[in-house]
Parts: sequence; C-alpha cells; structure tokens
Amino acid sequence: MAKKILLIYPPSPVLNREDRCQQPTKDLLVIPPLPPTDLLYLASIAEQVGLEAYVRDYSLGGDFEQDLNDIQPDYLLANIATPTLENDINCFKIAKKILPKVINIAKGAVFLTYNSEIMLKNKEINYIISGEAEETLKELLEGEKKPKDILGLWYKEGFVAKFSGVRPFIENLDTLPFPARHLIILFIADPITTKFKRLSKFQEGVRIIVFSVWQLRHLAEKFVCVRLKILLQKFVNV
Repeated sequence: MAKKILLIYPPSPVLNREDRCQQPTKDLLVIPPLPPTDLLYLASIAEQVGLEAYVRDYSLGGDFEQDLNDIQPDYLLANIATPTLENDINCFKIAKKILPKVINIAKGAVFLTYNSEIMLKNKEINYIISGEAEETLKELLEGEKKPKDILGLWYKEGFVAKFSGVRPFIENLDTLPFPARHLIILFIADPITTKFKRLSKFQEGVRIIVFSVWQLRHLAEKFVCVRLKILLQKFVNV
C-alpha cells in the first residue's frame, strides 16, 4: 500500500497570497481565493515518488482533525506563514496527538531566518525545509539518503537541531512537474461569457486560477478545453 502525504495551509486567518504571501485580508474589499500552487507542485513530486497525495487549504474552511482521521497520512507538510507562525505550528501538535507516528514537515519563508530555535521549541516538528522545497522533499520522501545528506533540510540529532546545508536554486525549471491540479477543483474564466468553467473533479474548496500561457497550454491539452484551445490559437501556437 502506498504511503500518504497531506499537504496543507493550516487552519489560520485567511491571507491573500500566492504561496501565502504576507498580506492580511482584513481591510480588503475583495478576497480572491487563490490556489495553493506551491502545495500542488510538491504534491506532484510526491506522486512521482509513489505517494498518495492530498492537498487542503484550511484557511478557507474544512475539518483538519477529521481529515487526519480519514486520510491517516504518513507525512504532514504544512506551509507556515510568518504572521500566523504560532497558530500554524499548532497543526503539528494536533497531528501528533491523533497520529503519533506521522512525520511532520514544515516549510515557509520564516525558516530562512528562524529555524533551529523553532525546531527545538516544537518537538512535534520532525523536519524543516529551508529554501526551495521541491528537490529537498523529493529526496526526503525517497528515503535513499540520510537527512544530513539532503540539502536544504533541518533535522534533529538527539536534542540538537542540525542543518544539512543550503540547496542551490533549481537552474532548469522545466525539470519540475506540472502542479497536481487534479487534486483540487479548477475554475477558469471564459473571456467571452465571463462565466467560470469547471475543469476538474471536485475535491475541495473553490479556486479561481490565473495561468501563464505555458500553464494554459497544459490545461488545454490535459483537460481538453476545446474553447480555451480555440482562444489560445489566436495568440500562440498550441
């Protein structure tokens, strides 16, 4: 049976973000629900390794504890945001209480500055990914290397937090897989009718997605969006 990984935005106050960029939405008139793009890339990598991946954005709602009981993940990866740091990290405590053997993985910009102190203060965190997460997560899930040999990883040896070293930036972004869009519901605006078209099977909250031409081409081919394909052909060769 394949191992499972649950990738989440924790049940924290809503933020207007792409990769949870730090902009609180309290005073905004319109709060656009953006897709958890970073989690979808990581979910795709997890699937390449052979895991069964699940993606949830609990800042928009949902029952985290119920999902833990239903999914029974072997790994929990959470994107931790700086303004909601303490609240976000609490998800690992909840997970360990329900699933003592779950491996908790934290990622987020905050860990470029604060890392060892957070890890030692929060015993429920097994690993922290610092910097670009894609290759680090892949090597961690493959299980072929020791933590000290996986660049970009904070880990524990006894009561000491150690860092494996800075991982270089990914030079060729084309080596990354497409985001695992099939794990969420996708909507895209029709430029003519301005109505939203459903592109994939419903699995969680509504997302409104703005795509680059490269990603639009993938949608046109992957999800057989005939009208989208016709519109694109007016501007690019797809």
